[in-house]
Amino acid sequence: MPRARQLATIGGIIALALVQAAGVLLWGWPVGNVLVMFWGENVIICVFGLVQATSAARRQQVATRDAVSGPLTFLFFCFVHGIFTAVLAWQLGVDFGALTLGLPMALLLLRYGVEVAGWAASDAKPTVQQAAHYPRPRIVVLHLSIIAAWWLMLSHDGTLFTPTTVLAVLLVTKVVIEVRATLNPPAPNASMPKVTFTRGG
Repeated sequence: MPRARQLATIGGIIALALVQAAGVLLWGWPVGNVLVMFWGENVIICVFGLVQATSAARRQQVATRDAVSGPLTFLFFCFVHGIFTAVLAWQLGVDFGALTLGLPMALLLLRYGVEVAGWAASDAKPTVQQAAHYPRPRIVVLHLSIIAAWWLMLSHDGTLFTPTTVLAVLLVTKVVIEVRATLNPPAPNASMPKVTFTRGG
């Protein structure tokens, strides 16, 4: 990724986190809305990963089915995480209003629309391997956030499970992992992510 796009991506990551923090602390958004936005962002990223992988497969003349297997696997896990996200969002409080969720999701789409436009206009496009790995850091973010939020929710005395604590865990985890992934992208020849299923017995 060119340096200018890298810096713009990091700026977008931090700006989005600040808007989400302000939404909860200043504008009255429930913390569950931020978790729903995390999940919605993962869906967008997985779809974008599919688009990048398909485009890279055509450029490199490799089988599209092999190229999209990684992003499709991540998309599957994203929908599995959606079940846990829905439960946690309900516990944390969620508001499906136009200003509390509709507008933030529209801004999220705009943020990734700009990233897609930058990708389409750039000559330095990811390889099949890089596109296959693209959704992984975001899937990890949501996975770790769900685990941390569940742990806080099930804390023995309940004092750890406060909206502010959960918000801090979600946003700090997200920013750290996404900035790290942006600064250290997968190598052009990185191995394709694979999932192996074995029969028991």
